[in-house]
Amino acid sequence: MDRYIDDVMKELGNLQLKEEQKTVIESILKKQDTLAVLPTGYGKRMCYKVPPLILNKEDSTKKHTSLVISPLKALMKDQISSLRGHNIPAYGLLEGAEKEDLAGTFNIGNTIKYHVHRIRLEMGIKDGLASILFASPEAILVKFWRDVITEVYKDRICVVAYDEAHCISEWRLDFRPEYGKVGLLQSIIEAHVLVLSATITNDIRKDIDRALGLQQHSTKVVATLPDRSNIFLCTEKSSEQYEVELKWILEGVKHKKDKFAKTIIYVNSIALCETLYIWIHSELKSAAYNGESIIQNRMVEMYHAHTDEESKQRIMDQFISIDSTIRVLVATVACGMGVNIPNIKWVVLWGLPSTLLLLWQETGRCVRDGSFGLMICYAFKRSVSKPCDICRSNRKFQCKCSSREYLRSLVETEQCKRSYLLRHFLLDGMSRQLLPCNDFNCTENCHSCSCVKCKCCIVCRRKCECSKNMTKDEIIRTFLED
Repeated sequence: MDRYIDDVMKELGNLQLKEEQKTVIESILKKQDTLAVLPTGYGKRMCYKVPPLILNKEDSTKKHTSLVISPLKALMKDQISSLRGHNIPAYGLLEGAEKEDLAGTFNIGNTIKYHVHRIRLEMGIKDGLASILFASPEAILVKFWRDVITEVYKDRICVVAYDEAHCISEWRLDFRPEYGKVGLLQSIIEAHVLVLSATITNDIRKDIDRALGLQQHSTKVVATLPDRSNIFLCTEKSSEQYEVELKWILEGVKHKKDKFAKTIIYVNSIALCETLYIWIHSELKSAAYNGESIIQNRMVEMYHAHTDEESKQRIMDQFISIDSTIRVLVATVACGMGVNIPNIKWVVLWGLPSTLLLLWQETGRCVRDGSFGLMICYAFKRSVSKPCDICRSNRKFQCKCSSREYLRSLVETEQCKRSYLLRHFLLDGMSRQLLPCNDFNCTENCHSCSCVKCKCCIVCRRKCECSKNMTKDEIIRTFLED
């Protein structure tokens, strides 16, 4: 088995599997249902790429296929492109999305070429050429594609992988009704299941198990806590006066211009997104531009669900680039899912998010390049008192749901914010010893501090002698000076 794994990893570019990746792959090959909860950037998706390639080497008389259900169109396109770059036949069923997306990553220049290419792709899928077959939740509900899977791939599918599986849960803000119905696959395909996510709670796991018909006692769990130790966490009460609370951002852009650390400000509504964007531009005026006041030089941008597609593409292309002119992006949850922006230095949450999971996912946009970053959540009173999504949809405005109460208590607690937050992500069976402990001696020099309290969270920082009398704003400014 190890020899086959080594051969496959060479074909994928001489990559090395991490211990948890190998454990997941071995579980799939043993035909076990598997839940893999691994951090962002860990390489979760290697876990569904490798099994069919190993099985093809073990038994060359039969083709094997991984069926991957994903809600993220852009991510599927990237994966298809990457796999084909290594000569691995990958295809996508993206019915319900734009038609050109069936072509994966191909740019079709004219209508005739497009239709010819689309027909070839459909024939490739129907001829059973796919080693990795991606599908949107919407596509799985289309009878035509379900029949293709049943007739062509049923006996070849070695694993059905559910990527970003937290979207299955009704507790999620980005819940897709179609994703909640994909469990019907289990009634027509006998293959075992791989559930993939970076962040899952026990409540969400119960939803997933129920939707997919999984049994906890027979499901292999490979999980790590989603800690991001390189992000300083600051979650505290604040006023609703953004003109005062966010003044440091204006000062930073004004004085450092295109050298100001790349920052994303998450808000809870489109109206608030527009309000903050207009305020920043009205205060900075020409200083909001790096040179001439033209769109290409704009250092502050806005991104939400109603932003036109052309602007979304322009903003994302610019913000992703290492030398981006955009230094501050005001955005709703619509921005970021499935997009890897490695060098966001500061993540600002203006208002308490609707769920703890959303708070941690938005925090996770920060410093994916491994450098040190800062998350600041301004939990003003109105955002804290808001009900959870389910209560709001049921017109219950006095929300006492346990998950929402836990999030509110995160704001109030004088315990380590990191340990308190990560406790919520301990799945049944995981040891509490996995939680970080910052009980070290302080050097009283935060610029060269080795006790790690100074770089953990706002509560731990104040336990250091050098910071115990500092305000939140003063602590934030020490990071800006670094």
